Amino acid sequence: MNRVAYCHFCDDVRLEVGNKSSLMGVYGGDLQVPSFPYVLPKFAVVTFIRTHIDKPISTLVFEVRDGSDVLVRHEVPPEELASAQRTILARDDGSEPAQAVALGATTFLSPLSLNQPTVVKAVVICDGEEMIAGKLYVRQMDQALVPAGA
Repeated sequence: MNRVAYCHFCDDVRLEVGNKSSLMGVYGGDLQVPSFPYVLPKFAVVTFIRTHIDKPISTLVFEVRDGSDVLVRHEVPPEELASAQRTILARDDGSEPAQAVALGATTFLSPLSLNQPTVVKAVVICDGEEMIAGKLYVRQMDQALVPAGA
């Protein structure tokens, strides 16, 4: 099993009772705005990396980029990374042996200023290997489709 990185782009992430998260306003692959510049008051990226249990992660960095510009960079401290992997594997009661470990990070950009069409990328750098977890294409909406007053 190869490592896999994936993400969700959304307006907000809310923590719920029972150790769960609710993602609000989840985007597909495109975000269409009425015009530029445009400001999103809230924007969140939920990024994950999944690896086989036989291939533990030694170094891990999560980034959100606007084109080639790094907007946010979070380097997971080695002791936190090791502890998280141990905790996940310790949950294994033997009835269904764990095959993989998934680790994630939620990044908030509030507000997110968009000055021109761009591609927002979620990037995972795992043991020196850079993986694109997802891309959000930001485009201007066709003016014929812009609601009056927008």
